[in-house]
Amino acid sequence: METLEVGLAINMGYVAGKRDPFVHLKRDLLDTVSCSKPDPESRYGDVYDAWLARYERHRLDARNEEFVKHFTLNYESKLPLWVATEVLSFGSLVRLFSLLETTDRNKISELMGIKGGMNLHKWLLSLNVLRNHCAHHGRVWNRVLAYPPSRLAQTTVDKELHHLSAIDDSERGKLYFIVALLAYLVVKIDPDSNWPRTFKTLMKKFPASEHVTPEISMGFPPKWDSEPLWNYDPKNASRN
Repeated sequence: METLEVGLAINMGYVAGKRDPFVHLKRDLLDTVSCSKPDPESRYGDVYDAWLARYERHRLDARNEEFVKHFTLNYESKLPLWVATEVLSFGSLVRLFSLLETTDRNKISELMGIKGGMNLHKWLLSLNVLRNHCAHHGRVWNRVLAYPPSRLAQTTVDKELHHLSAIDDSERGKLYFIVALLAYLVVKIDPDSNWPRTFKTLMKKFPASEHVTPEISMGFPPKWDSEPLWNYDPKNASRN
């Protein structure tokens, strides 16, 4: 999750920040439809107003950080996007991604191995739920997660995830589907990562039980460990 969060922040700063360093503070440079949706909590006018209020809280909480002090003293407290992402929670980062202009979302998604910015956003919603369970030491092994990812179209991803298209809809909210997405993103962000194989090794150590297995409780498909996704070797990976 750390790799994903850092990778998403870097790509957002690179793509959207290149267009305008303060794109996150300029509603007219964001997606009009996404920004103008009603705030679900009805505390603010719309989702952009709600995000901006949340961002200001994050910025104030980080006001004693040296890099924030620098911009406060020299740039009227305005943080460029690649700095602003440093103070955002993962949830706020995901929300900002959903508010970006469509072209920016699509470019960022392509950098992370996915076609279609809204496809990535749906993944990020699910991954944010998983991240919160992990951060608060919550149980994940047999949990059905909120915001289950949509059915996967093979044309939107590389072959490492094509096997997910065969997984039943009822299984998409379980751990395997969402962790497979995470493994795919981690390697796209950091080609030197060995995390997929580390995760496979961990799951091989799961205590044996007749009624509680990765396949029954967590949606792991048969022979999942033979899939290329879990056998990625950074030493032999292409750097094209």
